[in-house]
Amino acid sequence: MKVVGTRTNHITDLLTDWRLAGLLGTALFLYAASTLLWVDVLRELPLSRAYMILTLAVVLVPFTSALVFGETISKRLIIGMILVGAGIIISNYE
Repeated sequence: MKVVGTRTNHITDLLTDWRLAGLLGTALFLYAASTLLWVDVLRELPLSRAYMILTLAVVLVPFTSALVFGETISKRLIIGMILVGAGIIISNYE
C-alpha cells in the first residue's frame, strides 16, 4: 500500500500528518545511516569489491518486497537474481 501517494494532495499534507512525517523522518534517518555505513565499508574494502557487494540489493529488495508487501516474484526476476548472485560470487572469488 502506497501511503504517501494515496493520502496526500499537497506537500504540506505530508508535513502536517504526523504519521507521514514520521515515515519521512525514518526514511531520511535510514538513508543517512546507510551512507555512513557505505563510507565505513569503503575504508576497509577496495571499491571494486565493495561495489559488487552493494549489488546484492538487486537480490535482497525483491525478496523483501515479496515478504513485506506481498509482491510477486516472476521467473525472469529469479533468473536475473541468480545471474547477479553468480556474478558477485565469481567477481569476489580469490
